[in-house]
Amino acid sequence: MISDAVLLIQTCNSAYSVIKQAVSNGKELSECGSSLSDYFTSKSELQKKADPSGRGGGLQAFLALEQLKVQESQLKELLIYSGRSG
Repeated sequence: MISDAVLLIQTCNSAYSVIKQAVSNGKELSECGSSLSDYFTSKSELQKKADPSGRGGGLQAFLALEQLKVQESQLKELLIYSGRSG
């Protein structure tokens, strides 16, 4: 059985890929509403599961949140370089 954290991570990664591809192709963020919602809803759920101390099985969620920080930074850079710094 796949844990909830893994499913949330997969949802975030999938949404990130869609958003990144759309922005790279010149689309506006408003056209990615569904993917943005999926990404941030899943991120919020991961934050609830994360335990920075690593106790209680939250380590996987905590490490995934670190990966999401990198993804968000990459999206921000992409938006800045494409002239949409918001």
